[in-house]
Parts: sequence; structure tokens; C-alpha cells
Amino acid sequence: MSVMPNPETAESDARIASAQSVLHSIARKIHRAVGPDLSYDDLLAYGQVGLAQSARSFDPSRGASFTTYAYLRIRGAIYEGISQMRSGERLRNPNLIASRTAAEVLADDGDSSDSSSSDAEWLVRKTESLAVVHLLGQSASGEAGIEDRQQHAPDALAERNEAIREVRRAIERLPALEQDAIRKIYWEGWTLTQFAARHGKNKSWATRLHQKIVDLLGESLADLR
Repeated sequence: MSVMPNPETAESDARIASAQSVLHSIARKIHRAVGPDLSYDDLLAYGQVGLAQSARSFDPSRGASFTTYAYLRIRGAIYEGISQMRSGERLRNPNLIASRTAAEVLADDGDSSDSSSSDAEWLVRKTESLAVVHLLGQSASGEAGIEDRQQHAPDALAERNEAIREVRRAIERLPALEQDAIRKIYWEGWTLTQFAARHGKNKSWATRLHQKIVDLLGESLADLR
């Protein structure tokens, strides 16, 4: 007797197949950023895990395209994999620090968002937060890094550098604990888990504190938009 195919499995497989080019594009870009000491195939494998999770959990009725929905989760899964491969090692590259922190936040928050919100709304909020995260990644030096200088036109680069300077000014107005979190996580390369352990707390505490920081800095940047 033949076994009838599972429609949900078939849809999931189709989504995975449709996003392979996106997955490979993300993996190639991250591999160029992290350098040859990490295997491209390993990054691709971590991304496949994120893609598979996205394909299973995607709900087309909630307003986001699958490619948009999967993008952050693929990227987050790869950076989470990098964090695992480099367990105990503190990163120094500002873009990698920001991306790893973003991956940690997405891993905690991605599947536990407010059920009253659509995935599209969640993605908008999360994209805005990640924009601040990446500005924080540049805040140690006070200016855009090499990758940003290569990717932005002069006018856009000037605006980005002004945003980074405003972030620096806003950091100085934060309470001591929040300032310490930024120094340790973004300037010294600690993970959220390491920072939480320093204070005898769990990672969820550090994630909430980090989101509070991002929200406060996002408000400070509102006038620049």
C-alpha cells in the first residue's frame, strides 16, 4: 500500500528548496566577514538548520513573505553556530560582535513574540532593533568600520557616522549597569551569557537588559531619522 505524502512536509520542503539561493548568499557573505579559519560548509550547515526551522514554523497568513521571515533566522542560526564553535573566545571584529549579539537575541525572542502581533510587525520591530545593535557594534571606535565604508556612498556614510556619534553620546547618559553592559558586550566581546554570569543572573535577564538598552538608544536616534 502506498503512503500518501504529508502536505505539510511537502510545503516545508518546497520552502526550503525555494530559499537555497538566499541561504547560500548569506553564508557566503558571513564567511567573507569571519575569514577562512571557519569552514564555509559549517556555516552553510548551521544556516540550513535555521532555514528548516523557518520552513516548519512559517505561517503565510500572518503577513510576511517566507524569504523575509527566513532571512533573520538563517542569519541568526549561522551566528549562533559561530558562537558555539568559538565558545569561550571573545570576538574583536565590531560587525561580528553585533551580529553574534543579534543572533543571541533572536534565538531568545524569535519564537516567543507576542501572539497578537503578526510576523511582519515582529520583523519590523526586530529590524529596527538590529539596526541599533549594529550601530552599537561600531560605537567602540566611534565611526563606521571598513565594511560600512565600502558599502555606503559618502552622504550615507556621513549620516551613519553621525548616528554612531549620537549613540556614543546617548551611552554616556545611561545608568552605570547599562553602560557596563555595552562596554563588556560590544567593546570587549563578551556574550550575553557571560555578562549575565558576571552578575549572578541568567541569560534571560541579560536579554531583557539588552532590549531596554536598545529601546533607549533607539529613542535617542529618533530625531536623526
